[in-house]
Amino acid sequence: MGELGRRFTGYSVNAYYQENSDMMLGKMEYGTRYGENSTTDLVAFDDFDLKRIYTLHCQSLTLKLRNMQAMTKKKKPKQSLPIRL
Repeated sequence: MGELGRRFTGYSVNAYYQENSDMMLGKMEYGTRYGENSTTDLVAFDDFDLKRIYTLHCQSLTLKLRNMQAMTKKKKPKQSLPIRL
């Protein structure tokens, strides 16, 4: 996947987006706000529908969370504490 903080496209991104590039809501482009190629910007696609994309990503996160919870439950055997009367 390349060095930490860089995607295969060569743009700098933080580690979260390097591991979860599907969560980027657009495409990376070099900006010229502070000079040529000085910044990277996340630019929305031309046909960007925020409500639809947001809904899809929330569903994806919910599914990932449920899968993580299911894996955690499988790994941890139930332990009971002795009851003293």
